[in-house]
Amino acid sequence: MRGIAFDPGGTTGYAVFSNSPHDIAAGDFNYFDLVDRLITEVEPNIIVVEAFRLYPWKAKHKTWSSFPEVEVIGAIKHTCYLKGIALIEQGPDHKQLFDDNKLRRLGFWTGLSKHARDACRHALYYMTVGGDHYWVSRL
Repeated sequence: MRGIAFDPGGTTGYAVFSNSPHDIAAGDFNYFDLVDRLITEVEPNIIVVEAFRLYPWKAKHKTWSSFPEVEVIGAIKHTCYLKGIALIEQGPDHKQLFDDNKLRRLGFWTGLSKHARDACRHALYYMTVGGDHYWVSRL
């Protein structure tokens, strides 16, 4: 299995993963046109993306926003559709399973942006709860 987890936004974090938490490569980018390039290069069979919800307490903050998170999610969904790649949407709460201490212990803290770390959290959550979770006892 090879996958990519995305934490979409103005800056989008990504985490390329396989069957081991130690094989995750993460980073971020600022342009949603890089979504297709990354997916084409990695050739994943699964993509995990953080779902977007406009919560009432955040609605005022988003006034006049172009919702870049939604644009990136749309680009990801479109690319998955065209390439026949399975897409999993996870809520923002799913990444809470891997708190900062767990990310530090696994080596996903230093040198990564907040969005890249959040993409790692989504990849780790998927491998633990939603996908290949054979290694979860080692955490």
